[in-house]
Amino acid sequence: MPKRVDSNRSLARREDNSDSEPEPDPNATWGKASSAKIARRKIIKIKRSQPPPTREAPPAPGGGLFASVNLAAPSPVAPGNPFASAALPAPPAPSNPFASTTLSAAPPPPAPRPHVRVGVGVLLRQAASAPSRPCTVIAGVRRSSHGAGSLALPGGHLEFGEGWAACAAREALEETGLAVPLGDLRFLHVTNDVMEGENKHYVTIFMGATVPAGAAAANLEPGKCEGWGRYTLGELRGGLGEGGNPEGGGLFGPLGRLVAEGPKALETFMTP
Repeated sequence: MPKRVDSNRSLARREDNSDSEPEPDPNATWGKASSAKIARRKIIKIKRSQPPPTREAPPAPGGGLFASVNLAAPSPVAPGNPFASAALPAPPAPSNPFASTTLSAAPPPPAPRPHVRVGVGVLLRQAASAPSRPCTVIAGVRRSSHGAGSLALPGGHLEFGEGWAACAAREALEETGLAVPLGDLRFLHVTNDVMEGENKHYVTIFMGATVPAGAAAANLEPGKCEGWGRYTLGELRGGLGEGGNPEGGGLFGPLGRLVAEGPKALETFMTP
């Protein structure tokens, strides 16, 4: 059996629907979207038909504010432009802080100052053959560059750790061949010998001993001595320079100073 439609309810629904907003028309919305798309396409066609805008070329190197300034050479002066002749100088080349520094060779070191050396001279006394004759000592003329041509006693340098008597005995044996017992050697004198002309400085110790009268001294170092002879104290004094000066005579420096100073021990040693 068909349902009965209430006419009052249908009327109320119609009245309610009349007061609400009308439903959108889908055809109208599609039309608006189509119009927007058409307009957008026209704008794209217009833009494509127009030529591309021209771009300004970038400024050449050196352009800009200082484009008219010639750094190499000044440009000709434009009339009426007070700044046209103000050409900027070329920038200086990078300098080397060490370029102007001249490295000179270091000065040679000063010559080493000579050291004071110790020498030992040996007076080998030979007793006189007769009581009336004086005693003599052995001496010879030097051939070495140091004091060459002068009369000197046997002797040499004191070695490290060596005693004075041991040095005197060694030098006497090496130069004359005469063996001298250490117990026979005695100290006589010491001189301070500064040889400025030869840049040498010696402290010379003189030792004395007696050898047999008949003993002959051999020249064992002919490269340093011309030969040995016998000399009295008076003859040695005659070898001094003028006025008894130890320099300028015929005696080697230390021997000349010994004779010139004339110590009492020397006089006693040479007296028979």
